[in-house]
Amino acid sequence: MITPLLDLKRDNFSVTEEVVKAAAGNERSGKEVIALLLDQRGDEVKITEEVVKTAAGNRSSGKEMIELLLDQRGNEVKIDCS
Repeated sequence: MITPLLDLKRDNFSVTEEVVKAAAGNERSGKEVIALLLDQRGDEVKITEEVVKTAAGNRSSGKEMIELLLDQRGNEVKIDCS
C-alpha cells in the first residue's frame, strides 16, 4: 500500500519525521515500512531521537527495528545513557 506513495514524484510526497515516526510506531508492519523507506527514499529519512524512541517503544518489532536502524544508519543513531 505504501509502495505506490513512494513511487510518486519526490515533490509530491516528503518523508518527514512524522512519517518515519508513524512507521516506527506501526506494530503490524513497522519494520517492513521502515526498511522500505530506507531502501526507496533513504536520502530523505532522518533518524532523530524521537524516531529511535518510537521504534524502541514498538512492542511487536522494536528490537528488530532498532537493529535495522543500527545496521543501516548506525552513525545517525545517538544513544545517551543519562
